[in-house]
Amino acid sequence: MKFIFSTIFLFAISLNTWSQDAAPRKEKREKEDQLIIDLTYEALVNKPGDLNFKWYNNGFNIQFLYDFPLGYSPFSVAIGLGLSTQSYYSGHQVRTQFDSTLNREIAEWQRVDTSYRNNKIATTLVEVPLEIRWRSKESPSGYRWKIAAGVKAGYNFDTHDKLVMKNRDKYKTYIFPYMNPYRVGSHIRFGYGKVNLTAFYSFTPFFEEGRGREMNQLSIGVSILPF
Repeated sequence: MKFIFSTIFLFAISLNTWSQDAAPRKEKREKEDQLIIDLTYEALVNKPGDLNFKWYNNGFNIQFLYDFPLGYSPFSVAIGLGLSTQSYYSGHQVRTQFDSTLNREIAEWQRVDTSYRNNKIATTLVEVPLEIRWRSKESPSGYRWKIAAGVKAGYNFDTHDKLVMKNRDKYKTYIFPYMNPYRVGSHIRFGYGKVNLTAFYSFTPFFEEGRGREMNQLSIGVSILPF
């Protein structure tokens, strides 16, 4: 009897060892998409009716993120640091004026009275992005389907406008006292391989609360993920 039990025990151990060696071993996900470059079209939601932005409003974002794969799952979490710029082209400039209804000074979009070649207002922010990611299995070509969603918190450390006259004289303004220095919003990115589509919407308004029309940034574009 002891011999039979010993034989069954040894056989079970041998079978278990063989099954573990024969089964494909799971591999942990590698860190990916740690540098992201966004090229976007920029708009402001709820802008004044007479404010017509040009089709070439643009944005540029560069982000360095550290990717934390969640074990053997297709999910990961990433956090990092980024720099973003937005350029809004129109026939208006942001200037301060006194609002008698509110009994305070506010920021307002005012039409440029003189002839000009080009006119824009630009913002530059340092950002902290945080996102959760999903990646499919790698295809035979070496690419994956990817979805990422999360939030960004940013600080606006530079706002300026530039007016270029027809004779090429240039005028810049750097004083914008009621521009909101903080920006918090959500973003999503999805696609296949190293070029994805991306979108961002800011929850915080363009101007400080009560100091201008409540408009929110909307960005739509493409993301390049070289590594």
